[in-house]
Amino acid sequence: MNKIVILYDSRSGVTEKLAEAVAEGATKVKSVDVELLKIGTPFSLSKLEKADAIIFGSPNYYDDVTHEMKNVLDTLKASKDRLHLSDKIGGVFASYGWLGGFATKVLEDYVEVFGMKLLKPSVLIHGRWGDDWELSADALLSEKDLKKCSDLGKTVAEQLSVTKTTPPTTPQKKPEKEEIEGIKDQVKLMQQQLDQIKKKLEYLI
Repeated sequence: MNKIVILYDSRSGVTEKLAEAVAEGATKVKSVDVELLKIGTPFSLSKLEKADAIIFGSPNYYDDVTHEMKNVLDTLKASKDRLHLSDKIGGVFASYGWLGGFATKVLEDYVEVFGMKLLKPSVLIHGRWGDDWELSADALLSEKDLKKCSDLGKTVAEQLSVTKTTPPTTPQKKPEKEEIEGIKDQVKLMQQQLDQIKKKLEYLI
């Protein structure tokens, strides 16, 4: 069964709704397992290593992705060989409210640095923010917006079913040094995630 991981960040809930739409579209294709990973929620890098495709999503933040997403992307960049990212298919979606919409380009650049096969076009959604900032994420998105994301998920899943025609080979045991470096990267990511949780708790208190 093909594995798709949707790695995303979300602040207002809009990008999270888009991520769920991407997942819904991917599950329309048979023999596909989809997992949503939200930045700030602890997860193992092995989940990305085992994936056949990774779809990245982030809200636009000052002409960039969020700081939290950037930290994870930089960790992946340093670990791209150990995670075998070049063997995977990549996809991108992003949202923005007022000015910008540059997050898709930033994510695309990272996907290319990872050596992944980027499926285009990426999806960029303009949330309908107005004077009422208390609108729910559902109210800020249209059915057309969600369909674009659903189509992205379905396209990636269909591409996997075409490219994965041969059974996967049994992975060889990693050299001890490589295993140690992988553990270090995992610890670094966990520390970043722990710091994010601490900041949220401080805000709540």
